[in-house]
Amino acid sequence: VKRRGFGITVFTNNTAYQRVSSALNNAHVRDNLSTIERDIEQILINFLFDFNDDITRLRVKTILENYMDSVTNAKGVSSYEVIIDSSNNTNEVIEANTAIVDSLIDWQ
Repeated sequence: VKRRGFGITVFTNNTAYQRVSSALNNAHVRDNLSTIERDIEQILINFLFDFNDDITRLRVKTILENYMDSVTNAKGVSSYEVIIDSSNNTNEVIEANTAIVDSLIDWQ
């Protein structure tokens, strides 16, 4: 659409470049994913100098699941899974003073 004072404006729910048809081609899904990523980073920054032990991992998982529950209730995602346990935090990860959090998110 050509608008006076704005030039050409695209009104759509899709991004301009699409090679593979997926939910990520929808602009609102990309925006939601960016927001979720930013919010999770803000949550995790509170645990920056904590030890990677069972208690800390449980606290992180609980807080992230509470956040993702609110996103799910707001119809931002269909389902999710937060993984932060011994399967992705092996002894090598812990000895390197790091932690790994996997967030699996699904849109239907």
